[in-house]
Parts: sequence; structure tokens; C-alpha cells
Amino acid sequence: MSFKKPNELVDVFINTIGKNKTNYKIGQIFLLGLLAGVYISFGALSALKSYSFIENHAIASLLAGALFSVGLMLIIIGGGELFTGNSLILLSVMTKKVKVVSMLRNWLYVYLSNFLGALFIVFLIINSGLLYQGNDLNAIGETTVSIALQKTHLTFSQAFIKGILCNWLVSLAVWLSLASEDITGKILGIFFPIMTFVYLGFEHSIANMFIIPLGCVLSQDVTLSGLIKNLIPVTLGNIIGGSVFVGLFYFLTYNYYSKKTN
Repeated sequence: MSFKKPNELVDVFINTIGKNKTNYKIGQIFLLGLLAGVYISFGALSALKSYSFIENHAIASLLAGALFSVGLMLIIIGGGELFTGNSLILLSVMTKKVKVVSMLRNWLYVYLSNFLGALFIVFLIINSGLLYQGNDLNAIGETTVSIALQKTHLTFSQAFIKGILCNWLVSLAVWLSLASEDITGKILGIFFPIMTFVYLGFEHSIANMFIIPLGCVLSQDVTLSGLIKNLIPVTLGNIIGGSVFVGLFYFLTYNYYSKKTN
């Protein structure tokens, strides 16, 4: 199974991927971002269902991580623009291939379109009856409310750190998937880092754009202020986890310091 080495990946991100992402037209970004929000929501809902019917938390978390990884597989292989993965555009900024304003514009548009995609699935799921048994919430609905409440009651520092750890792994999943030159390798590269972040209970801003609003619709105990309280630190943590601990570290290792040595 052939694959790109880390130094080759740095070159690909700097010279191709970062530039291509920031050259998309607004309509393209919106559609691809919308799809990514939808795909992550599919993965998140699957994870919620596993938590609803498996009593052993460790096993439920393991299955939830396996199911959630499908979301990123759909994005990477099927096509989509995900805010957390796009933190790696920083590689192109550091080599002046992409302007800072272009990166920030991409992040903003993708973030908003991811949010719209997630809210669209919230609307569909609520109207599907999937979370109700008669007039009452079923096990999946109750689990959704419980997890949404847990997320909205994290302290700023807890949410921020969990956001860093999450996107460190998510960005590595993107990194490993692009290292592979065939679909099987891409799937394996995505699967294990994503399963690990879910299993360990870290915080993903785009997944939370689905889970917490869904909880808001299902219960008055989950509030919009709680959503904002969660998304701000988690988003900031996601940016640092991907752009600094993956993008910057690999840039310094395989671009900056290697050229200094030569």
C-alpha cells in the first residue's frame, strides 16, 4: 500500500490543498460546507444511538467512535469542507502561499455552512419521529438531552482543552487519509483517530452544532446560551488543536527547520 511521507504531505498542503480551498467560490464553499455539516450530523446521531442502547459506557463509546468516523469518511472521500479540518490551511499561510484574510474568510464561510447543514439535519430528525415514542422521548431522545446538557455545563477551560485534544486527532485523521493513495488506506487513516477522540470524550464544534441544538428542541433544560457557552471555547480549542499541534508542528519539522539545516 503506497503512501505519502510526512515531508511530502507538508508540500501537498502548502502548495495544493490550502490554495485550492481558499480559491473556491462562495457558492462552492457553501454547498460543500453544508454537506460536511450534514455528514458529521449523521455520524453524531449514530453515536448517540449507540449510547442509548449499550449500558457499558466503554463499549458504547468505542462503537460511537467507530460510527462517528463515517462522517469524516463521507467528507474526505465523497467531498465536503469541514471547519476543523480546514485549520490546516495555516500551513499555506506560513509560507505566504495563502493570505491570512483568505484563510479567515474560508474558516468563516465553512463554519457557518457547517452550522446550517447541522441545523438542517436537526429539522429533519425532529420531524422524522425518530426520537419519540408517542408523545414522550424515547431512549435516543433522552440520551441526546443528557449529552447536550453535559456539554453545555462544561467550564470554559474544560471545553477549550477538550476542543484542542479533539481537533489534534481529527486533523491527524485528515492528515493520514491524505497520506494514502487508495480508498482503503483513507478509510483506515480516518477510522482510528476519530474513534479515539470520541472514545476519550473530546469536543468537536461541528458535532456540537448538531447535538446541542437537537437537545434544545427536545428539552427546555438545554438552552441557546448553553450552546454559545460551549461553541466559543470548543471552536477556539479546535483551531489550536489543528493549526498549531498538527499544522505548525509539521511545518516546523519538515519545512522550516529542514531548510535551515540545508
